[in-house]
Amino acid sequence: MTMKLRFKHLLIYIALSTLIVLVTHFSESLILPLMLESTSFIFARVVLYYALIFIGGLVYYRHLPIRNINFYVATPLFVFSLFIVEFMFGFISASLSIRVLYYITVVFLPIILFEEKREITRKDLSTMLMIYISAAVVPLLIRMSIPTQYFNYCECWMDTAIFSNAMRIQRLPLEDPWLSGLPMVYYYGGHYGFATLALLSALPPSYGINVASATVLQLLFMAIYGLSIAILEEKGVPRARLLSLLIALCLTFGASVYPFVEYLKYLWNGNQNAFNTAVWHLSPAYLIPGTTHHVPMVDFFQKELHANYMMTPFLVTYVWLTYVIKKEGKTPLIAVPYNGFFLPLFTWSWPVVSLYTFALMTNHYGIAIPVLGALMYSPYILTLLGGEGVSGIAFIGPHNTVIPRTPITAIVVYLLPFIIILYSYIAVRVVKMEKNYILRSLLSLLIALPFVFTRYKAMAVLIIPLVFTMLSRDEEKTLKSLLFTSMITIIACDFVYVDDIFAGYWERFNTVFKFYETSWTLLATAVPLLVARLWEIIPKKRPFTNLWRAIKCAFIVSLVLSLTYLPLGYYGSKYKYWDSFDADKFTLDGSMALNIHDRIIVRALLRLPRGVVVELPSPDAQSYVYNGRISVFSGDPSVVGWPLHEYVWRGSIGWHEASTRLKDVLEFYKNPCNETLRVLVEKYHARYIVFSRLEATYVIQNSEKIITIEHWEKTLLSTGYVRVILKIGSYRLFEITRG
Repeated sequence: MTMKLRFKHLLIYIALSTLIVLVTHFSESLILPLMLESTSFIFARVVLYYALIFIGGLVYYRHLPIRNINFYVATPLFVFSLFIVEFMFGFISASLSIRVLYYITVVFLPIILFEEKREITRKDLSTMLMIYISAAVVPLLIRMSIPTQYFNYCECWMDTAIFSNAMRIQRLPLEDPWLSGLPMVYYYGGHYGFATLALLSALPPSYGINVASATVLQLLFMAIYGLSIAILEEKGVPRARLLSLLIALCLTFGASVYPFVEYLKYLWNGNQNAFNTAVWHLSPAYLIPGTTHHVPMVDFFQKELHANYMMTPFLVTYVWLTYVIKKEGKTPLIAVPYNGFFLPLFTWSWPVVSLYTFALMTNHYGIAIPVLGALMYSPYILTLLGGEGVSGIAFIGPHNTVIPRTPITAIVVYLLPFIIILYSYIAVRVVKMEKNYILRSLLSLLIALPFVFTRYKAMAVLIIPLVFTMLSRDEEKTLKSLLFTSMITIIACDFVYVDDIFAGYWERFNTVFKFYETSWTLLATAVPLLVARLWEIIPKKRPFTNLWRAIKCAFIVSLVLSLTYLPLGYYGSKYKYWDSFDADKFTLDGSMALNIHDRIIVRALLRLPRGVVVELPSPDAQSYVYNGRISVFSGDPSVVGWPLHEYVWRGSIGWHEASTRLKDVLEFYKNPCNETLRVLVEKYHARYIVFSRLEATYVIQNSEKIITIEHWEKTLLSTGYVRVILKIGSYRLFEITRG
């Protein structure tokens, strides 16, 4: 395919986009409140959501001038491209009509620029549609059974607050949902991208958050499946599609074999503790003391829409993109916007992605791509300067006994399928007696040996395959870059840590949490390359043939056993570890966790113009509490929500600001007079005041001047500043009319 401007399609794009944008712009004030608040035809909107992604993926597969592309990897590439355009130009405008324009532009751009050459048969289309729908429906049904809607035990509400805020914002940077008027000091590129898809599909925020969570798993499956097909078919591996399907299923919906082992213990001796561990959805993430280390399916069962979870399909797609750039001799600068987007998507992953890029390119492009990528997203980077959550990098001394190191059993269990195939790869090469195999084996063992006699024994497990691969001159550059980057990152986490709010035993908590999942994803993308290398070697001598078959069986069994986490984690997540709230739930509505009167208030606010909300924060400044709930689902920023999280994001500055606001809001609720109300209006530009069960309970228990709920309302109305816009029994939603 060659690049050629197609004027006919350009004119169609201009006419269509102009018409749609004009209609949307002039009707936005009418249709937007209905879209956000109404739940009519909700499943038709969900179908529209997935149709928008499918159309984009089909266009990219049909028109992009890439030989080694398929629909399955083209779909996450389209979403990746859409998120980049929406985010970069969101600093100019993020209104509904402009977001529609961005979507149309991203879809039409390949049609306008490239000749149409790739034909799609009916059989191909039906196969693509079947796999696409299956990949969408499975995680969606699981998500409906265990929806994202909790405030305790996890950060579901934090992610929902960012997501809802992103749906209603008119321009980036995103406003802090729990510290109104200040920019978000967090990585929200994924939240904003999925919020845009929800907005284009007319999904309310409380539904959109759950659909987005399911979409991440769908895109991850398609990215791994598409990457595996592209590599295995290119290498001529037998049954490439079936093998790709197995790899994608197990790496997407599986975790470690640890829960399965614990379940076997329970079956063997009836130990209830073993059963509790087996079905605890977080058990694969707490193998390393003092840390947590997730994989995508663990994130999914944790019900959060965290940045590290959303990053995974786009990292697989980025690896595929750089792979075809190298293979097909395309300009590496294509990767610049994709590399840079990891900064707002998941900032912790960007150094790892940039290291991989440098290792792959090993020339000036390896440096230019990350630098130019960072410059492209400088408006976002500037907003991060207000945070003090991270103070630097610190070294873990060899004699430090407070911070636990990674046990060798933990690293083996966490990375078992990868460990098996890596050592199988070495075994096959040794059996084949490749050139210098003895020297490479000896050097690998010698370099790993010192670690065996220190507190870093687990790292020796990774150093052996790392050194062996790096010493191979004829090995695929992409494979070497993936293994080097992922293993060096994991090894580094045992020697250094990011200095943040965690200390002592938990010092490495965030470091391992953030960097391990990025490394795990890179190892997952290396699996098709390792499989291709392993499967292409067929020994002729009988003992070696048996060894070769045993190696393949061991790898496949380890993959399949990792998939046992799906039913075990599902059971625990739904019935055992969330106060059984999900036991009778099957919904996409995350706001079902709210009290009925709070849900009514949220729906009322979704119909109204966006404004700063006054609601009761946690009086003792805690997070993971019910407070802050209105701003979570309405998309209206709160004067203050979870104060402790502001300390995590902004350090001492954020804590001081949140504490000041907390005091002002509590004073207002205890005494709603002219003076306390004026503070909220003048300092924080408050527009709406919530007085629901939570606020009423606090007032009755803590106010010395207010005796009854009616007395509180009468005192507030006497200021002449407010009017009642919603009545729910004795509870109210007020609007500040002047100040």
